[in-house]
Amino acid sequence: MRNRIIFALFFLLYLTGNQSVEAQNSNKNRLIRLEVPNGTAENFHLAPMRQNGLLVFYETNKLNADGTRLWYFALFDAEMKQKWLHQVALSDKLYFVGQKLSGGAVYLVFKNSARIKKGTGYYDILVYNIKKQTFRSVKGSLPLKVEIAGFAVQDKELALGLNLGDHKADLLVVNTISGNIKASHLNDLQDVAVDGVFRNGSNKTFVVVASSRDAKSAVKHVIYSFHTNGSPAGKVDITYFEPMTRLDNFVLADASGQQMKFFGAYHLMTRGGFVSGNNAGDDPNTEGLFYLSIENGKQKALRYFSFMDFKNIQGTFLQSDFHKAKIKKSKTSNELPGTVSLLNITRPEIYHQNKGYVVAVNAYVAYYKTESHMDYDFYGNIYPTDYRVFAGYRFYDVILAGFTGDGKIIWDNDFPMNNILSYKIENKALVYPDSSAITLAYVTAGQIVTQDISGSRKLDPLEKVNIASRYTRDRPAGGGTNKIIHWYGNYFLVYGYQQLKNRALQNQPLRTVFYINKVAFQ
Repeated sequence: MRNRIIFALFFLLYLTGNQSVEAQNSNKNRLIRLEVPNGTAENFHLAPMRQNGLLVFYETNKLNADGTRLWYFALFDAEMKQKWLHQVALSDKLYFVGQKLSGGAVYLVFKNSARIKKGTGYYDILVYNIKKQTFRSVKGSLPLKVEIAGFAVQDKELALGLNLGDHKADLLVVNTISGNIKASHLNDLQDVAVDGVFRNGSNKTFVVVASSRDAKSAVKHVIYSFHTNGSPAGKVDITYFEPMTRLDNFVLADASGQQMKFFGAYHLMTRGGFVSGNNAGDDPNTEGLFYLSIENGKQKALRYFSFMDFKNIQGTFLQSDFHKAKIKKSKTSNELPGTVSLLNITRPEIYHQNKGYVVAVNAYVAYYKTESHMDYDFYGNIYPTDYRVFAGYRFYDVILAGFTGDGKIIWDNDFPMNNILSYKIENKALVYPDSSAITLAYVTAGQIVTQDISGSRKLDPLEKVNIASRYTRDRPAGGGTNKIIHWYGNYFLVYGYQQLKNRALQNQPLRTVFYINKVAFQ
């Protein structure tokens, strides 16, 4: 096991916008820990900028006279010292879609929230110049009911993949300086949906993966390339003969000119799921992973890797279901083996290691809790009624697989998780490969849980390290919402929300905090 050192750093950021007020000795460890008032949970967002520091930003309840909403942005350097706190005015009723770090700038995409029921939708793109430490923004209109399926940045152009109503889709390319837009309609397909938008830096194009209904029991997959001005640059039809299944969750692993390599998942199609994304229902729909390569504008290889053939992850499945599925699959013909679905998984994450790839996904299930309601009959007798209430998704395992550079599997492994409950379907664990091993970690109940693996071998037992807190008597009162991500070098950020108990604080025996800890794995 590698030695792991936790570095914690502190700032006091008030919701009123005051600067950091607590001076500390620079030789002491510092903590970033903010007491969160009721109703502000999930408001805080992070934009790591490698050695250039970290942006922490959140929406306030302040409106300007022109109806714009104030957001606070705080800059911290690589030592986690607060440099400044700025106010930025954005359109009202936005939600944060995501961010990209590209060419010395951070691109933050916002879209109108679901609270807007009438009129026209809109977007705000906020660009932070890292060197100049300045912001610029561009705004534009969208159809009201539209989903941003992904976005990518190429130079000063930002491409949004839009899934519209009536199963239509567009690529919207926005110039982040002038605000000019170019819309490219994917109207050569029927019942189409964008699965992902990517950047091909080698030839400065945008890559769009789209899926459409090809027949009642088949899905057609197409990979488009567009120039930064929105004009078409190429199109590849994917040959895929597997009735009642679809490729999904495409991730571009490498691109060089007309050569591209993708990984993703393949699913059993559920009701209404011909061109939909992750299955958010109770029933599992994923059988395994796929690898797709394209050379000179043509499909070269498409390989499938069923989770049932993995050797080191059988603990991921319920054994009874696993054996039933094995029997079911063995009875089908070799020409049409069919799909057996045992899991729901997140979109894969792809990492480079030793001239090959590591693919990681998180497995989850829908979680329900039972609640009781007391009622009375006609005669006044009390009787209880029990009912199930959806309480989020329980994430319980990380499945990993190692591949050669040409997409051949060479090992598989897994990393169990406990007490991870969330309403968001997203990867919850850190996967950090180096040349000799892969470090895995997740955060739960006030602890960081870590383990190192090398291929199919687990190098050591699980290790647990307590998250540093502001007060020594703080004790976690629940799982909270927590994440760990890579920042720069061997440094990582652990952040999220905690409910803490501390009887020594008589005025606040139970409180909620937003925290950020800096962690070094050595």
